[in-house]
Amino acid sequence: MPQRQRLPGLDAVRAIAIMLVVFAHGVLLAAPAISFQLRSQLLYLGGYFGVELFFALSGLLIVGGLLRRLDKRPTLTRGDMLAFWQRRWWRTLPNYFVFLLLNATLFAAWFNAPAPDASYAVFAQNFAWPHPRAMPEAWSLAVEEWFYLLLPLLLAASLLIRPVPCRAVPLLLACWIVAATVARFTVAGWAEPSWDSGLRKIVLLRLDAIAWGGLVACWLHYCRARARRTAARALDFGLCVLAGCALWLSVGVSQGFQPVLAWAGLFTATGAGIALCLPAAALWQPGRLGAWIIRPVTWLSRISYSLYLVHFSFALPLMQRESLAAAMPLVWRLAGYAAVSLLGAWAAYRLVERPTLALRDRILTSPRRTAGGA
Repeated sequence: MPQRQRLPGLDAVRAIAIMLVVFAHGVLLAAPAISFQLRSQLLYLGGYFGVELFFALSGLLIVGGLLRRLDKRPTLTRGDMLAFWQRRWWRTLPNYFVFLLLNATLFAAWFNAPAPDASYAVFAQNFAWPHPRAMPEAWSLAVEEWFYLLLPLLLAASLLIRPVPCRAVPLLLACWIVAATVARFTVAGWAEPSWDSGLRKIVLLRLDAIAWGGLVACWLHYCRARARRTAARALDFGLCVLAGCALWLSVGVSQGFQPVLAWAGLFTATGAGIALCLPAAALWQPGRLGAWIIRPVTWLSRISYSLYLVHFSFALPLMQRESLAAAMPLVWRLAGYAAVSLLGAWAAYRLVERPTLALRDRILTSPRRTAGGA
């Protein structure tokens, strides 16, 4: 199917992100072997930074596609917006609904897990309130789907007010980041919610995590020569910021994120740190020494969405079953968790994700039905 050339650096970021998430959740299997405090540290460090990387990467790719569309015509029509949504929904919804159905039926029965309700079908389960216990990995997918829905609408309105894309798009994204940051501090100071369930996983408070990647897309699109010159320095600074964020998060875990207001700024700092690193990733090209890892990295990147869905809903509870825990050493259960996650993700990609993407391209590649996003 027709695609833009894959960027190996961004594939590497996606592969790192999914490995962090899968590793973090795999730590839950090691409950008897390591302390609760260490498990909590590893769970938060891997899960938090893995998902934040996914968010920023989505923003970079989605906004980048829209910028290329706006180069041809600096407005977004209703047809443009519909085409954009169709491309995104063909990409994300089929796999999601397959696993939503599995979580509501087979997985709920096999693992004695809570079943998702109807709110999951419209990604409303954590719109402005804590995410339910069912299908817990779906919280981040709801954040992404709401961003996909709102971005073209807000961008079209912005272009009516300021019909210059190189100014309207960055300004919109910057305002989005500022508004979300203010909202988090307000909620943290007023309601004192749980940092994890009441701030981190609330759709309305997290959309800016994707907007940071959109700002990187603007920087690369409109200032590419300058971005190339400054990418190495930005990467160094970004890694230092992320190291500070990791320490900040670690202290929060050890202190139970109390008071929550002290950790409300962590999301903004993390988004900025990742944004500083992404230009170097987007511009990176492997030399001879790095070329040998591109194939497995690209494969892992391709199946990352399926892997995100299958590892927590199926592979982890399977390896947590009491019968397996009693019969298998921890090392074998960890190996089984990794193997089942990868095989299940590969099967979901081959049976659901790849066929629907091919069907999407057949349906939407006519000249009158091109889209801004990929």
